[in-house]
Amino acid sequence: MNTLINQEALTYSLEPIEILRSGRRTRPGNYPVLQETVLGWTLSGRTPTVTQNEPQRTFLLRDDNLGHNLNCFWEVEAVEQSSMTAEQQVCEEHFVTHTTQQYDGRYVVRLPTKMEPNQLGASRLSAERRLHAIERRLERDPQLKVQYHSFMKEYEELGHMEPVKSQERRTCYFLRHHPVFKATSTTTKTRVVFDGGAKTSYGLSLNDILQVGPTVQQDLYSIVLRFRTHQVCFTADIAKMYRQVVVRPEDRDLQRILWRYSSEEPIQEYLTTVTYGTSSAPFLATRCLKKLADDNMCQYTKAAQVLSNDFYVDDLLSGASTVEDAINLQQELTSLLQSAGLTLRKWASNHSTFMGTIPKELQEMQQTFSLENDDGVTTLGLLWNPQNDQLQVKSNFTQGQQIDSTETTKRKVLANIASIFDPLGLLSPAVIAYKIFLQKLWQDKLQWDTFLPAYLQQEWNQLHQTIPNLSQIKINRKVICANATNIQIHGFCDSNERAYGACL
Repeated sequence: MNTLINQEALTYSLEPIEILRSGRRTRPGNYPVLQETVLGWTLSGRTPTVTQNEPQRTFLLRDDNLGHNLNCFWEVEAVEQSSMTAEQQVCEEHFVTHTTQQYDGRYVVRLPTKMEPNQLGASRLSAERRLHAIERRLERDPQLKVQYHSFMKEYEELGHMEPVKSQERRTCYFLRHHPVFKATSTTTKTRVVFDGGAKTSYGLSLNDILQVGPTVQQDLYSIVLRFRTHQVCFTADIAKMYRQVVVRPEDRDLQRILWRYSSEEPIQEYLTTVTYGTSSAPFLATRCLKKLADDNMCQYTKAAQVLSNDFYVDDLLSGASTVEDAINLQQELTSLLQSAGLTLRKWASNHSTFMGTIPKELQEMQQTFSLENDDGVTTLGLLWNPQNDQLQVKSNFTQGQQIDSTETTKRKVLANIASIFDPLGLLSPAVIAYKIFLQKLWQDKLQWDTFLPAYLQQEWNQLHQTIPNLSQIKINRKVICANATNIQIHGFCDSNERAYGACL
């Protein structure tokens, strides 16, 4: 809903946003208030009467997130030069100033806060309630209980969480936790993830006071494009990357968790290392990789370049021109990362000789490599099969999946189309048909949750049945032949009344 409000009133109401969060002061004057709720930002209150001599000013308040995201379907892809915002620059300077290495090489960081932690309210009670809910769930599911306890036991044994020893009461934030499942994992099927977005009694969360930080790694598009140029390629990931980064003692109280192995035991408070689920964790972990590369550029020149250019979060996609060069690069990378307490595992390659140099326990057991988050939260879905050295786009739909023709809406159509993850545009000739159909829904001015008319439903049923076929398309990873002496780039473009496209 678009809402017109007085601009001056909005200006005065910005201060009460924090007032309503803290609950310590009252709203100044007869002005409307913006307040963040679980349903989004809400506007309430009256605006002052505008006199005849005072110019009328209005402000348009609307939620354009969905519309903005949808524009990505129609816009031409562009490579933009990255630049840091003022807040991101502050976060970068904070990292440079406060990051050190401890005796075993692991990096030690401070949490980049943009507000004073003492503005956080109480969070222990809600975390304790969540723990009780988890315990009741585990009692109903013995298998999940074993897996959950096993995960937490490993977490503690590896030193990624440790019991609180000091009884001194400081400003604390308690992270709630819950299980997630990843059936495709060859290591841990059930993981415990932490929630840094849970609100305190003041309406703030840990993520609200943390800076997100800039993106320090190259974009996935560039990494995968470069991955396609190697004769001998390999993939791997860093084991438990986030948790290998240590948090300075003065910030650990902001990452406390509650845990016990039996409901008959007292609840114990634990401190953790950098934790997945906090907004600054991706920046802190990936920035440590960049620092490791920068600090060792002279000693490990090639490995440092790969560390800077060929990692997507904790996933490595790289290679070399010959088997010998690939083996040397693998050994150099392993040594460089081990110097910071990081271990590369799940190695896969298109060359058997390369794999023969990798210990069995560090090899990937699956037949395909999937670009996905190791904490089991997001699956990107780009697959690579080392045996046939081909790429596939993973589909979330199965062959012959039935559709309830009475329940399809524009929102569901958009969700289905957006689930096709194709970072290189390999499937663009097919995906364009879905985009054109979505445009029809726009032209017919259908509301988000209105069921499709019969004629559009029939067309969508036919299109929807073809989505699972996309995962059957296989494309050669390698685009450059061995010992190439003349490499050329060819471009082509064409259009019709409804769409246009180009490729290189």
